[in-house]
Amino acid sequence: MENGLTSEEIEHPQDVYDAAVTLMNMRDETLDEDTAAILCALKRQILERANAATIRRLSISRAMEEFNNALYEADAANNYRPPSHILQIPGLEGLIGLCSKPFEKQLTESDVKIDQSRLVMSKFYVEKHLKPLIWSEENPRDGIPVTVYDIHGNIYPMEFKVWSERTYVLTAGWKKFSVYYGLTKITDFVTAWMFRNLATGKLCFVINNKRLPAVQSEEFKQRRTIKFRYDEATYSSSSN
Repeated sequence: MENGLTSEEIEHPQDVYDAAVTLMNMRDETLDEDTAAILCALKRQILERANAATIRRLSISRAMEEFNNALYEADAANNYRPPSHILQIPGLEGLIGLCSKPFEKQLTESDVKIDQSRLVMSKFYVEKHLKPLIWSEENPRDGIPVTVYDIHGNIYPMEFKVWSERTYVLTAGWKKFSVYYGLTKITDFVTAWMFRNLATGKLCFVINNKRLPAVQSEEFKQRRTIKFRYDEATYSSSSN
């Protein structure tokens, strides 16, 4: 076929359009054996390519379905589901798969120091509750990238890592989280859950923080005192 197009040449929309027009113009023509053979070969290549793409899509879909089923089965075996307010975090509805029991900690000075930037986690807790969620190809020694969510659904990329075989930490983005919430030693507590994201399969954390009620009350008293003095000064000024 003198002006025929090979399958490698049909890559751009204009090429496809031109090829379609050529075929339409040839519909009433009698093809010689060589031209017919070339068109049949092109047809086979296009169909094989389309079938291969369909098979790949189905394989990925089946693999994801099997993965999700495995997570649900493991979650049932683990016999733990996070509390409802965690399941309802914006952006995480229906995505929390296999989940660890919570890790709770009263923050220490090293957890909130700006120049250290890491949350130290109990080795006993990690080995008992987190390691079962970690895949064999994920190595905490090298650092595992994780997505951390706060209770409002805000995202903080961090890294889960082990130092010297003994100290497990959340690092990298921890400083941003700590500074954003103004975390301080002793008065602040954090609760963390590790889970597998059902959509991506990746490791994630949810971290919630709370402050001692006595500290919150004192902060409220200080704000109320400041407001009272401001109102009193404003009233005195207007009276004069």
